[in-house]
Amino acid sequence: MRSSVSVFSEPGAYRKAMRMEGVADIALTRYGGFHARLTQVTLDHLRLFTVKENLPRIACFSVPKGDALIALSLGGGPAPIWGGVTAQPDNLITLGPGARAHMRTDGPSHWAAIWFPINDFARYSHALMGKVPTLPGIVCCWQPAANTGRSLRHILTDVMRAAQTRPDALTVAEAAHGLDQQLIHLLIEGLSGRPLDGNIPMRRRRHELMDQFEELLTSGLSGEADIAEIGGMLGGQNGMLMLNELAYFNPDTLLIVVSGASPAVRESTLGMATALHLNAAELPKPLDLASLRILLTQRLNIVCAP
Repeated sequence: MRSSVSVFSEPGAYRKAMRMEGVADIALTRYGGFHARLTQVTLDHLRLFTVKENLPRIACFSVPKGDALIALSLGGGPAPIWGGVTAQPDNLITLGPGARAHMRTDGPSHWAAIWFPINDFARYSHALMGKVPTLPGIVCCWQPAANTGRSLRHILTDVMRAAQTRPDALTVAEAAHGLDQQLIHLLIEGLSGRPLDGNIPMRRRRHELMDQFEELLTSGLSGEADIAEIGGMLGGQNGMLMLNELAYFNPDTLLIVVSGASPAVRESTLGMATALHLNAAELPKPLDLASLRILLTQRLNIVCAP
């Protein structure tokens, strides 16, 4: 078993470290002195990490095809929002293989996540329950039994405390194997029911639309492209209605995508209208990158670098 504890005061270094945990990008949503602590533990089958952050932010997660990500709050701040789904303290959040999602925090946060290889998940699920739960490639919220959730948080908290204060205690092979097996049993038990936020086909469609929209904006889309043209590229007849649906479903994703797009896109009517949910008539004149940064900061509390 391996463990490490890293402390960050510079967002760039933290962003780089979090790429190892599936985070493609991070956008801080409030100015201030930054502080974060990342604790990582590798067991026989599972990889665990916990994060403590002092500033609110939006992070973009990307899950490899061979893994599932299971996340939970450890308290100490507002409930994080995963892909538009608010994670209550007793919930489990899953991102299945190939999932992409944005996670937003609105204040100081303390949360944990577990990487579970999907082949191991299937093998253990079949052995323990006689069936294999489906983990969709989108954000899903689960409600484990109270005692299962408490045990899971208790073990995670103890493991991470040991990694921070007594790392040598985690190098004993028997102890590492026992922790690995306990966590596997609790995770499978906690995911043995059905997701709370049903209608998976509709939510998958919206996630697919958002992925297409993100690919368009990050692939060098012309700043002159209008709403109708974007709608056509997304396969729809009414681009504004489609983008409004996406904005209602998950404004966090629209926000980080547009703020991270090329300057040409950010200066376009599409970028401004999408980010601020405005009609074209409401856009400031002239439309430039400086005014976009100011409006994003004032209206949406996003920190946009010059």
